[in-house]
Amino acid sequence: MIDMECLLYELCGDGKRRILLLSMKKRTLKPQPMAYMAQEFLDLLFWKLHGILDREGVSMLHWAIMQRAFLAHPGVGYSVVMKATGESKDNVKRAAEFLEESGLGTVNVNPKDRRARIFSLSKRGKDRTLRVQQAFEAELLNSMGAREI
Repeated sequence: MIDMECLLYELCGDGKRRILLLSMKKRTLKPQPMAYMAQEFLDLLFWKLHGILDREGVSMLHWAIMQRAFLAHPGVGYSVVMKATGESKDNVKRAAEFLEESGLGTVNVNPKDRRARIFSLSKRGKDRTLRVQQAFEAELLNSMGAREI
């Protein structure tokens, strides 16, 4: 944002001059220290997770489904993943079907709502999710120079 001070003369219709002052001083907007630290921490989390997922060959959307299915019983509904990620139903459906074809889980009909689908992890999918979570934890501890708590 730039602010400079300058004077403008405006010639009025009655022959008088009017002076206008425009203030245009340069301002720098610095984030508050706490907001900056939170932003840096979130950035660190994102890029560490992104690196691990790249090594594992898992996309962010696949990870969102796997992680939520790992924590939920009997599985995670597509609507939960859509709400968390902002992805469309078609994208979530394709990602869940890919995970199912990879042998990491199954897509089932929700018994409470026959139109909805639930993704549940298989044993192999749970093992892979746990491996990614452990790698993420180790990477964070390593980057902060901490030992396991």
